[in-house]
Amino acid sequence: MKAKLILVHTTSGCHVLFVNKEVVMEAVSTQEIDRLVDNAARKLSAALGVPLVECTVDADPDGNWVAADLYALIPTEHKLDGGTKSEFAVRHWDTYFWDANGPIPSDDNSHKLLLDDRRADSGMARLAISALDENKQDLLDVMLEVGSNPLNKAEHSSTVHVHLHEDAQLVSLYRIGDRVMAVPNTGVRFRPSTVRIEGRQQDILWIG
Repeated sequence: MKAKLILVHTTSGCHVLFVNKEVVMEAVSTQEIDRLVDNAARKLSAALGVPLVECTVDADPDGNWVAADLYALIPTEHKLDGGTKSEFAVRHWDTYFWDANGPIPSDDNSHKLLLDDRRADSGMARLAISALDENKQDLLDVMLEVGSNPLNKAEHSSTVHVHLHEDAQLVSLYRIGDRVMAVPNTGVRFRPSTVRIEGRQQDILWIG
């Protein structure tokens, strides 16, 4: 499990450093805050290679709180469990029907759709869709993030990584200007082809 560093500033002037849910350091005087908490927190963040999250909470000005009380005041998006996963059984989009109460339930679902929301934790989100029978040849997995432009690492780019499953990255897509650059993973090739789609010849790329 990746460590989560949260530096909490209370409105009463106390600074508290959490590693995951545990308090590892706290201070109230300016000197202690600068030397023991803030400085140490940033060094720890750099050493571990994880982001330092900072927030301000309105805690008891008399300091009459315990770690669990203070942790409960931290906004949800900053906490260790900020990421959420949800999975739904789904079917072809054209087989959904509605009545006055909303979507009509159906037992005809053929696939499952997974949403892994890690926006607050790492700025990422993952979507995966696969057959209910766990057929890996029907799985498609995409990860969205702010990536680095392969042509200029100093620039950031809206990025999508496409996987055939979690351990098999197929291609990465980078939004660069008014175009999208597709970069195949090692060992993956683009194979141009022409196929007939809805009565018309279409140029396509097979990726694999």
